Amino acid sequence: MERGVDTAHFGPMRRDRSDGDFVFGYVGRLSPEKNLRVLRSLERVLQALGRLSYRLEIVGHGSEDRRL
Repeated sequence: MERGVDTAHFGPMRRDRSDGDFVFGYVGRLSPEKNLRVLRSLERVLQALGRLSYRLEIVGHGSEDRRL
């Protein structure tokens, strides 16, 4: 198995979302050293720019559960 992502199979041109939402997020362990608070900063920037059609999705467990 080669390393990396097959960009011919997984690329922006193959996306077919129709809801228009921008989705960003994180998958992994929720701990302070992962600097996940930066996601909240990104959310504030999107709101300040008037970009309200987005979803923040976080998948994982750890000590930062309650804060996130």
